[in-house]
Amino acid sequence: MKKQARLFQEPEPNVLPELDLKEAETIADVDPAIYNNYVGKYELVKDMNITVSTKENRIFVQVTGQPQFEIFPKSETEYFLKVVNAQITFIRESDGTISSLLLDQAGVKRTAARIK
Repeated sequence: MKKQARLFQEPEPNVLPELDLKEAETIADVDPAIYNNYVGKYELVKDMNITVSTKENRIFVQVTGQPQFEIFPKSETEYFLKVVNAQITFIRESDGTISSLLLDQAGVKRTAARIK
């Protein structure tokens, strides 16, 4: 029986989960320069943050104590992961700033406020 990987879970010592790769989604053609708008730290819960970073025109998320994963654009503000059933939507305010992100993982939605 395969264990489904979760982006946000407590790690089991010395156990690497088998990954059920997400079915192929269409990757939107967006300018990688917009990724810089999303770089920062977002508080999911106390002492658990989602850090968004970029490298070589790619965008990544990393939860406190978890591995880093690349995310892929569905649109300029909506992203998905290939390794887990999760989507991230960056919330843009009327003044253009990014105030938070919405994590939708296997149907469970959580908002993480931008703290940095």
